[in-house]
Amino acid sequence: MTAAEFCWAADAETPPEDWPVVAREEADDWQLLTMSASECLFRVLTDATFEDYTIADMVDPPFFTPYEA
Repeated sequence: MTAAEFCWAADAETPPEDWPVVAREEADDWQLLTMSASECLFRVLTDATFEDYTIADMVDPPFFTPYEA
């Protein structure tokens, strides 16, 4: 992936939490992604199989280090 755009397909008749995401890579056509914005972001960052939009192979996996007093 080199560059991608993500937007909500906003609709006044639909509650914002139900707006789907639309995306495109470079100058390609827009694609409807039937998922929430939070799921889309999660998949972009962590799902190597999320073709055309993932950066999972470019970043370290998320981790948690517990606080020790």
